[in-house]
Amino acid sequence: MADSDSFESTDGSTPSLDSEKDFVVERKEVSPSCNMAPHFWRHGETLKVPMSLFHKNRQRLVTRLQTKTGRVHPLPDFYVILQGGVEVPFNDTDINWPFRQESYFQWAFGVEEPGCYGAIELAKGTSLLFVPRLSPEYAIWQGKLHTLDDFKERYAVDEVYYTDEIASVLLKKDAKYMLLLRGENSDSKLVKPQADFDGIMKIPRDNEVLHPEIAELATKNGPLKHTISIETDEGTAILYCSDIERLKNTDVAQVLDAINSGNANKGVYSLLENTIADEINCRIALQSLRKMIELESGWHRYRKTSSNARRPSAETINRDIILQQLVNLIAKSQDSETILQGLKALKRDRFSPSTNIYRDRICNEVMIRATDGELTVSQLIRAVRILANYGNAKYRNCIDTLWVGLACREQDIKPDLLVPLFRSLKYFQRSKSMVQIILEKKLSEQWLKLTGSQMASILNCLYGEESSKGCLSSASKWASVSMTTSTEKDLVNFIGGLRTKKYVDENIEQALARYVTTKGTEMKDPNLIASIMDYCKDLRIRSPYVLAECGKYFMRHGMEIPPTLLSPILAPFGLLNLQPPDPTEFWKTFDEVMSARFSDLKLNDALDILLSCTYLERYPIKLLDKVFSSYLMNRLQTHRDVPIVTRLKNKLKLFDATMSLECKDYRGSPINLDRNTKSLSSDMRIRGIINKIHKPLAHVVGGEHKLSRSVVLNSRVTKTPEEIEVMRYVVKISSEAHKAVMRSVRPGMPEYKAEACFLNYVYAVGGCRHVSYTCICGSGHNSSILHYGHAGAPNAKVIQDGDMCLFDMGGNYCGYAADITCSFPANGKFTEDQKLIYNAVLKARDAVIKAAKPGVSWPDMHLLANRVMLTALKEGGLLVGDVEDMIKEGLNEIFQPHGLGHLLGLDVHDVGGYLGYPSGRFLTPERPTAPGVRKLRTARKLEAGMILTVEPGCYFIDTLLDQALANPEQSKFLVKDQLQRFRGFGGVRIEDDVLITETGVENLTDVPRTVEEIESFMQSGSVEIIAQKSEDSKDKEVTG
Repeated sequence: MADSDSFESTDGSTPSLDSEKDFVVERKEVSPSCNMAPHFWRHGETLKVPMSLFHKNRQRLVTRLQTKTGRVHPLPDFYVILQGGVEVPFNDTDINWPFRQESYFQWAFGVEEPGCYGAIELAKGTSLLFVPRLSPEYAIWQGKLHTLDDFKERYAVDEVYYTDEIASVLLKKDAKYMLLLRGENSDSKLVKPQADFDGIMKIPRDNEVLHPEIAELATKNGPLKHTISIETDEGTAILYCSDIERLKNTDVAQVLDAINSGNANKGVYSLLENTIADEINCRIALQSLRKMIELESGWHRYRKTSSNARRPSAETINRDIILQQLVNLIAKSQDSETILQGLKALKRDRFSPSTNIYRDRICNEVMIRATDGELTVSQLIRAVRILANYGNAKYRNCIDTLWVGLACREQDIKPDLLVPLFRSLKYFQRSKSMVQIILEKKLSEQWLKLTGSQMASILNCLYGEESSKGCLSSASKWASVSMTTSTEKDLVNFIGGLRTKKYVDENIEQALARYVTTKGTEMKDPNLIASIMDYCKDLRIRSPYVLAECGKYFMRHGMEIPPTLLSPILAPFGLLNLQPPDPTEFWKTFDEVMSARFSDLKLNDALDILLSCTYLERYPIKLLDKVFSSYLMNRLQTHRDVPIVTRLKNKLKLFDATMSLECKDYRGSPINLDRNTKSLSSDMRIRGIINKIHKPLAHVVGGEHKLSRSVVLNSRVTKTPEEIEVMRYVVKISSEAHKAVMRSVRPGMPEYKAEACFLNYVYAVGGCRHVSYTCICGSGHNSSILHYGHAGAPNAKVIQDGDMCLFDMGGNYCGYAADITCSFPANGKFTEDQKLIYNAVLKARDAVIKAAKPGVSWPDMHLLANRVMLTALKEGGLLVGDVEDMIKEGLNEIFQPHGLGHLLGLDVHDVGGYLGYPSGRFLTPERPTAPGVRKLRTARKLEAGMILTVEPGCYFIDTLLDQALANPEQSKFLVKDQLQRFRGFGGVRIEDDVLITETGVENLTDVPRTVEEIESFMQSGSVEIIAQKSEDSKDKEVTG
C-alpha cells in the first residue's frame, strides 16, 4: 500500500476477469506511480497474474458448496468467511517476520496486505473484502493510504469495507449463517483456526462443512465421491453411482425386488444401482457397508445439532433391511480377510445399539472360523485388536475364544509374529495362561532368531514374576549368545527391558562383562554406556570389568556426552563403591567436564553426581559455588511439585551433612535449607538497601553512569569483546554488500533487484543466511517512506534517472544484527538539490560522531543533529528564522520524524532503551514526550561498550509538510516556494553502526559517505559477486 507498488494497468484499462490472456508475460514498462490494476506483477518479464484467477477460485467454491451444502442448509443469506494472515512480531521486539499471506485466503482473494478478511455470499457468489482501518500515521511510515475503491479495483471484488464493520455489514445483509474454515493440516497435524472478529457470536455459524470442500478444491482432486473402489487380485475395480446421497430417499421395496429379480432401476439404492443380485459379491457388499456407515456418520454429526434428531421409524426399517442384506453377503465370503474388514467397519456404526444382530452375525462367523483353524496367525492378531477396540464387554470377552485358533496354528508362529502376539496377551482374560504357555514355548524355540529390541518388547509385555520365568530364561540364553553380535541400539533396548523386569543372572552378568571387554574402544553410543551403568546400579552388579570399561569411555568422550547422560554414567561408581579406572586421569576429566557442563545439568542429576563423589571420598570443593548459586536455589524455591522439591532438599541436606563431616575445607552451606527463601529480584528489603547505598557508591566509583542497580538488566546493553568482534564482522560484510549494491544500481532496474543483490552478497560472501529486518530499497518519492519495503509496497518500483535512492539493509550473523543506510543518486551524479539535502544530513551525522562519548545524553545528541541539519536547510534557502525557535515548535520532527538511532545487538532494535518495574518506576530515563524527541528509542546516557546506530535523516513527506504549512507556529519558518520543488524528492538517511569507546566513538561502518567519495566509487566499475568468502573474511573467527 505504498507509492511504488505496481497496482495500475499501464493503459488504464481493467482486464476482464475471464480473460486467459492476462497470464501472458507483458514487457511494457509500468508507471512508477502507485497503481491499482487487477493483477499481481512486479516488473518487466515477471509473470503478470490476473485477479481473474482468484475470482474463478471463488466461483468454483460457490458452485461446490451450492451442490454439497444445499441439502443441509438453505443457501440464501449464507456466507463463507475467511481470515487472512497477520504480521507476526519477532519474539518480544517491535520487528515483524517477513509477511506471507494465509494460504486459503490467498487462494480465494489474492490479497497482499495483512490483517484482511473475505466473505463470499453463496446464493450469487458476491465477494466482499474487509481491510484494516489504518491511522493517518500509516502514510508517514508505510506509504499512501488507499481508499476502499482502490482495493475494490485492485483485487476485483464486488464490495470492500473495513474490518471493524464485518458484523454490522453481514447483519445489514441479513446473513443467516456463516461457514467458517477450521480443519487439521494432514502434513503438520496443526489445526487451522477459524476466523474470529468482533460480533461473530451474533450470527449462527458452522466450522465443519467448509474445510473439506475448499481443501479438495485448493489441492489436487481426490477420489470421486460417487465411486467405490474394490481391490482385487487383478487390480482395482471401481463401481460408479450417480448420487450416493440418494441412499436416504431409497424405496426399500424396489431395492429388494431388484435383488431378487436381478433388475435394478435407475432410482435404486446407489450401491446396488445398475447391478443384478447374482453379480453382487462380498467385496462390493463390504465397500457398500463402509460407504453406508461413512455417510451415516456425517448425517449423525448434523442431526445432533438438529431439533429433529429422531430417525423416522420407516427410515429405520428400511435401513435395517439393507444392512442385514449386506452383512449376510459379507458373512458368506470365503475370504476371511473380508470378514475381519466387515467386523472393523461395524465398529463405526453409531446408529445401531452397542450390541446388535449385525455385529453378532460377523463376530460369530469370526469365532467359528478361528475355532476351525481357518484364520491365519496374523488374522487372529488383527481379530484380537478389532474386538479389543469395541466398547461393549460382550465382544471383548469373545477374545478368550480365539486361543483355540492360536493352538491350531501354533506351528505357523514365526519369529516376526512373536512380538505382536505377546502384545496381544493383555487382552486375554480366562485363557491368558493357555496363550502364554503357547507363546513361551515358541519363544524357547525361536529366541536365537530375535533381535535385542524384539526381546525387550517381549519382556515389557510380561506381568508377574512366576508367569515370566520361561521368557526370562530365554532372555538369559539370548544374552549369552547374541549380545556381542547385536547393534548398540538393540542392546540399549534389551538392557532396558532387563532393568524394567529387575532381572539378572550369572549368564547375563558374564555376557555383559564379555561384551564391554571385547568391544572396548569400539563402543560409540553414550546411551548404551548409560543403560549399562543404570542396569548395574539398580541390580547392584559390582562388576569391575564392566565399570572399568565404562569409566574409560567417559575419559575418552567426556565432553561429547549429553548432559542428561552424565548422571547415569557417573553416579553408579559411588553408589556401588567402586573406584573408577586410572583415578588420576579420570578425576582430571571429571573436573574438566563438570566445570564446562554443570550449568546444563538438572539440579537432581548434579546432586546425584556430587553425592557419588563424596561416597568415593572425592569432595567437589570447586563446584560448591555452582551448587549453591542463587539461580539454582531460586529454581528450587519456585518449583511447584512439592514431592520433587522435598526430595531435592533432602539430597542437598545429605550433601551438606556429608561435606561437613568429611571435608575439612568445607565451611557449610551458605543457604538455610530449612526455610523458604525469596529471589533477590523480588525482595523489597534488598531493593531498599540498594537504593540507600547507591549514591555513596556512585561517588566512590566516579559517577552514577558507572554504577547499575542490576547487572542483569545491563548485560545486553554493553557488549563483551567477543560480541563486538562478531558485530564488527557482520557490519563489515553488510558494508561491502552495500558497496556492491551502489555499483550495481542503474536507472531502469526495479528496486527489488538491489535488494536481491544485497541478500546474495551477505549470504554468498559473508555467510549471513538471514537479514535483520525487511530490506528497505526506496527510490524517488519512496525514499521518504520510513519503513518502505513491506508487504503492501515490496520494493517494486522501477528506479528512474534522477531518483535519489535510500537503501536501508543489514545482515545477520550468529544472531547479531547490522543496520546500515546508504543514500545516493541512482545515476551516480548528485544534482545541486540532492547535494544540499545530503550534505545537511551528513553534517548532522559528523557532529554526532564527533560529540558522542560516555556520559553524554542521547537526547542531547538527537537535538544536536537536528540543529545542524536545520541550520544547513536554512542556509540552503528552505527555512527562515531562529533554529532554536524551530526546535521549540517541533519543526525538527517535520523533516526527521524518527529518533537519531537505537541500541544494536542481538535484536536490530536491541533491548535496554527503556527499562522499569511493572509498577511504572523506571530504571532508565523515561521516554520524552515533547515534539521532536518523543520518537527516541532510548533516552539513556552513553556508556562504553554500547553499540548504537547514528541515523539522522531529512525527508519531504507530503502529509507532514501539509501539516506544517497549516500550522501557523511552524509555517512561519518555511519558504513555501523553495519547498515546493522538493515535493516528490523523497528523502536522505545516513545510518552508521558505532561503538562507544572510553574516549569517544568508533565507526564500524565502512562505506563511501561524502558526495565526492560516492560519485567516484559509483563510476569506478561494477562489482562481481562471487559465492565464496572474501579474502578479508577467510578463516576469520572470534577470539577472546
